[in-house]
Amino acid sequence: MADIKDTSIPDEGRFLSIPYKKLSPEVLRSVIEEHVTRDGTDYGDIELPFEQKTAWVHRELVLGKAYIVFDTVDRTCDIVSKTTFLNRFKAGPKA
Repeated sequence: MADIKDTSIPDEGRFLSIPYKKLSPEVLRSVIEEHVTRDGTDYGDIELPFEQKTAWVHRELVLGKAYIVFDTVDRTCDIVSKTTFLNRFKAGPKA
């Protein structure tokens, strides 16, 4: 998975939201595991065990507080917060 790209460059259709329910349980778990093991992923001041991290991310997806985003150019996916999703992917290109 790659970092979120600057969406100020027009790239309509580049980023797709993938509903977590559309992924098989195995693929969903793999996406979540890759996300939580990535360098720079922050869960606050207290380091959580791996299983707690994966459960937390899964819960955020179920509650609609996080989204899976696929970059059709780089062919990578990322899990982002609802705020990031709404600000960077739904707002469209910035002026």
